[in-house]
Amino acid sequence: MTKPISLLVQMQFSEYLRLNFSILLRSRLVWTSVLLSFVLLGMLIEEILENQEFAWGWKETAGIGLLVFLFIVLPLLTYLRTKSYFAENKSLAEPTQYQFFQDKIQIDSKDLHVTLFWERVYKVREFSEWFMIYQNRHLAYLVPKKSFATAEDLTTLRNFMQKKKLL
Repeated sequence: MTKPISLLVQMQFSEYLRLNFSILLRSRLVWTSVLLSFVLLGMLIEEILENQEFAWGWKETAGIGLLVFLFIVLPLLTYLRTKSYFAENKSLAEPTQYQFFQDKIQIDSKDLHVTLFWERVYKVREFSEWFMIYQNRHLAYLVPKKSFATAEDLTTLRNFMQKKKLL
């Protein structure tokens, strides 16, 4: 990366919501729970087909409860939490300038002026539409790929992060 790569980012709620659901759907715990709920549902269907009757028991309660939690409660909680956090954290919605240099990342917005050296980057996660650049385990800067001026800039930054073993 010889010349700095500059981006101007202004996040919309819909983008932030999509990112949060994308993170949720990458969770092993969620997929394990989905698998377990379908196993319990399969056991319920098998019992109904074998006995030609329906008896409500622990398997039925657990299976239906887990399905309701996974497909209704968890998405609703994720939406409400994301909406609340986006509303409370004004810096998410304000324009932010990112500049990627050989040795550092410069991040500037109305109330935020950060210089993050590459050696201090904890890790980078790449999603289909985003980079999440972690300063530590809990703090990440969100960089949408659509904000790159050219595909070459995106490729240059990705290759640079791979060389630094951050991706």
